[in-house]
Amino acid sequence: MTNRIGRRLGLLCLGALLLCSILLGCNLQAKIPSGGAPGEWLKGNAAGSATELQIHCLDIGQGDAILIQAGDKWTIIDTGDVDQRENLAKYLRKYGIKEVEHLLITHAHSDHIGGAYTVLRQVPVRTAWDNGVPHTTATYRTFLRLLAEKNVPLTTARSGMRIDIGNGAYLQVLAPQEIIKKKGLPDHNNNSVIVRLVYGDFTMLFTGDAEKEEERDMLRRVQGQLRSTVLKVGHHGSKTSSTEEFLHAVRPQYAVISCGRGNAYGVPHEPVMERLMKRNIPIYRTDRDGTVTIRTDGTKIHIEGEYHAGNGSGSGSSGR
Repeated sequence: MTNRIGRRLGLLCLGALLLCSILLGCNLQAKIPSGGAPGEWLKGNAAGSATELQIHCLDIGQGDAILIQAGDKWTIIDTGDVDQRENLAKYLRKYGIKEVEHLLITHAHSDHIGGAYTVLRQVPVRTAWDNGVPHTTATYRTFLRLLAEKNVPLTTARSGMRIDIGNGAYLQVLAPQEIIKKKGLPDHNNNSVIVRLVYGDFTMLFTGDAEKEEERDMLRRVQGQLRSTVLKVGHHGSKTSSTEEFLHAVRPQYAVISCGRGNAYGVPHEPVMERLMKRNIPIYRTDRDGTVTIRTDGTKIHIEGEYHAGNGSGSGSSGR
């Protein structure tokens, strides 16, 4: 593992409910009706229960950082930018994260890898994953140095791999397969690690900063595996991503966009918002809703924004 990193550096409450059902002589159903209110969900699915999967799309400025809790195991997909390290540390404490099973960096741009320093310094990490495309930045070199210092194995994620994240949940790696280049050089955005989370009937597609080139590659190779309950919209809602053809293949019931308030890039871009709204897809945005939390038992789903619990939440059925 150290040699691999060196080479890279060189390259630069269920029981209580049943008892209540028996005592009251009622036929209490475990599933809430599709579209049920958040209160209905909370009555039947206590937060942190053994069967519940939680996904937190963090309010982390102009970057991506997602925390996934499956049973007692935590997976992190991307870590936000360097200027958000203190903020990320607060989230690690807030959710009581003592160890990370998998740290997955979709690509080496700073707004995705910048907070890896904080994760590796604060908690033990068992395994790290990336796309195998090195970067010349000091942030990337620091990432590799810390992995070597902490003796954390680094694996290159490739299409066809499957990552067990605990409690019956897993990540399907859909991309990259082969390195996509522009002008003869690897294109970092279009070599983002793309994973599809599967837990029962619930699925969520995490697209990093994939643009239309990587979307086309997946449509050609793995189109039948793209359909997902929730889409983490690519490249912060940039118009370079989320083509009509890609959205048609994914057919998400919900969309989450991670972007910073008043960001200089103007994302999410209007064409992307229009494509999503045309399909009547509820949209959650970290710049508007704060941290977006998704909870599912593998059959039902509840999504809620941190700042808009009253009008930014929804419940319904999961479906691939």
